[in-house]
Amino acid sequence: MLEKEKKVTWQENTESLSVKTCAECGFPIEPFISPVTGRILCPVCPCEIEEERLERERLVDQQKAAKLDYLFAGCAIGEALPAGDLENFVERPGAEDAYNAVMEYVRDLPGMLETGQGLIIVGPPGCGKSHLVAATAKRAGVAGYSVLFERAPKLLMRLRAAYNSKSRVCELEMFEALGRVDLLVIDDLGAEKRTDWSEQTIYTIIDERYSSGRATLITTNLSLEELEEKVGERTMDRLIGSCRIIENRASSYRQEKAG
Repeated sequence: MLEKEKKVTWQENTESLSVKTCAECGFPIEPFISPVTGRILCPVCPCEIEEERLERERLVDQQKAAKLDYLFAGCAIGEALPAGDLENFVERPGAEDAYNAVMEYVRDLPGMLETGQGLIIVGPPGCGKSHLVAATAKRAGVAGYSVLFERAPKLLMRLRAAYNSKSRVCELEMFEALGRVDLLVIDDLGAEKRTDWSEQTIYTIIDERYSSGRATLITTNLSLEELEEKVGERTMDRLIGSCRIIENRASSYRQEKAG
């Protein structure tokens, strides 16, 4: 049993077969005679079993988060978008479809992640794509899901550095984490330099997530045809099979803000 203060005392052996009542939830607990020892025992209340289960899940989530921090230090949501959230997204002409799609996504976040449903947001630089997926990732993190957010060129740079290191353990662990994290957000896919290694690496990540039913959010400045040229037909086939494709037609907010 996990270490915590005992809240009930009637879980110990008892000399009576009279029904006990849980001091926490009032659930009636009926003692029984052990067929092995013949002693009268009183089972643990279901509320404490549920409490222990939730505590185990919390510890697992903590360990998972610590592992992600170790492998992908600096992938914190919002480093480049410190105030990025859905509440402060500036709705502009052309961004309506992308904004509405993301709002639908976060409203059914458990269902989306459970079924591995992702999004691909296509649009020009500065139109708000990164803001929307970062805000979605924040919502998932607050809801207790494990999340990784990284721009495609930097993600490949991290994996390349691990690949070139003397130890291959970290590289394998990074691929495993990328495949198992509840929500993976790859920002600016297609901005990376295309090589055989980059194409195969992206395919490995997307294929693993597609096969295991994990959700992935993608943003890209490229058209779908241009993106396929960068990542390859196999990767694109899996992305289309697991992601809803949304176009953000808004102009660059950064340029508008700069005057």
